[in-house]
Amino acid sequence: HHPVEVLTACNRLLGQNGYLWLETPNNASIGHRLFGHSWRGLEIPRHLVLFNLTSMRNALHKAGFKKVEFQPYRPLCDILFRTSKAILEGIDPYSVSRQYRPTGIVKKAEWIARHDLSCREFITLKAWKN
Repeated sequence: HHPVEVLTACNRLLGQNGYLWLETPNNASIGHRLFGHSWRGLEIPRHLVLFNLTSMRNALHKAGFKKVEFQPYRPLCDILFRTSKAILEGIDPYSVSRQYRPTGIVKKAEWIARHDLSCREFITLKAWKN
């Protein structure tokens, strides 16, 4: 419920040169825009607060982290779009086969996400205490 407080506690627990590795759904992702309340990244009720790049960076800085480094791109659109479409259609997302594809939008979304951090399905980063 209080992500900055949790991040601040993580910062306090880290050693002098310690870093936090973090991955969280990106509420500015292409998949979230396409699938809305059916987007697999929501994982209700597991994720109480969703971030975009700016809000995540701001939360980390408020928590005392000095340096943030976004991690290399990992293609996630295929699996997230497939499972999101299943959720949208009322199908168990864990039973979706590889043949169940939303559309050709996956390749385009992967290309965009590869070139624009702000559109990726997940925010993956390292944040250093110092």
